[in-house]
Amino acid sequence: MSNIQNPYHHLLHKRLSDTQKELILELHRAGMVDAGISTNLDIPTRTISRLVTKYETTGFVEYKSCPGRPRLLTPRKEPFLLSIIKKDHQKILAELAQNLKEETGKSVSNKTISKALDRMGVRYSTPSKLIKESTLTSEYSKI
Repeated sequence: MSNIQNPYHHLLHKRLSDTQKELILELHRAGMVDAGISTNLDIPTRTISRLVTKYETTGFVEYKSCPGRPRLLTPRKEPFLLSIIKKDHQKILAELAQNLKEETGKSVSNKTISKALDRMGVRYSTPSKLIKESTLTSEYSKI
């Protein structure tokens, strides 16, 4: 069996704030090792190492903009989608799209919603009906 991954892992990985970056660089300049900074700030050692290396080679630590078209359903909007589903988990994708359009003012296709639900670990029985993953029984898992 493969390891089960947290369906919300993309929400857990947040960018460091400018304040956090400055603090990391200050602690590094003061002579603290990456592992010590990692323990004190509860930030992965590899993140600290990359930040320090980037600063030492380039002289700055700003984020680059991501290439490609921006997502309509960003990780910040996905919890809103989950809240709609929690209220009524039998909504069809078209109804979810309509709710999102009313709340955000942006039209989102059924396919976009379907992909977002997959990223969040929510399963649906047919392309139009939704079922919470926690309600799946052995009958559904055989399909």
